[in-house]
Amino acid sequence: MIRDANGIIMQYDPSNPNPVSGGDSAARTGLAALSGSAQDAALLHLFVIDKLLVRHPFEAGSNDPTNTSRDQLVPFIAGCKLSGNVELAKKLRQSYGWRINNDVLDPGVQLHMDLCSNRTPILSLLGYPWLILSILWACYIAPDHELNQLMSQCLVAGRFYVRLLCRLYPGDWKSNFTTYFNGWRDLPDLCDMIIKRVEQELK
Repeated sequence: MIRDANGIIMQYDPSNPNPVSGGDSAARTGLAALSGSAQDAALLHLFVIDKLLVRHPFEAGSNDPTNTSRDQLVPFIAGCKLSGNVELAKKLRQSYGWRINNDVLDPGVQLHMDLCSNRTPILSLLGYPWLILSILWACYIAPDHELNQLMSQCLVAGRFYVRLLCRLYPGDWKSNFTTYFNGWRDLPDLCDMIIKRVEQELK
């Protein structure tokens, strides 16, 4: 695992003059935390500054909350929920309504944020069907898109949704994660952690 001096997960970025980047550290830390990493669960609080999420708490540019996006929030808040940091998830839920900067937070994400913060889902009648539609979209329309966000949502929503995604995904669902993490990002350890976490729901 590529980590900085603070123990935060980094990744290679061949397009960056500095080849190690913290631009996706919030998402990576959330994924590790939801996969059972106590080390990363203990770092989650560093990413929330004045109730706003940052990509990396110390890296210039990445520590600007106006640069944070949906793909960071969804796995990060799932990591908070599934590692027992619900109070941190509640802070984020209070800060984000229908948008996080330029990204719209659709009804499926609204459901996700409510579940992560132990709130009764306001849009449950729309959120759960939206999640199922997102699973169908990922499996039949866009199977090449990364599953990090959607799998995070499924793990929080419950075993039924994890199993549905894995059963409907064309081919081997694991290949989606290995292709994403084992290429230039060079994070095979994190990939293995996520796969093992999902496999627990498939038993």
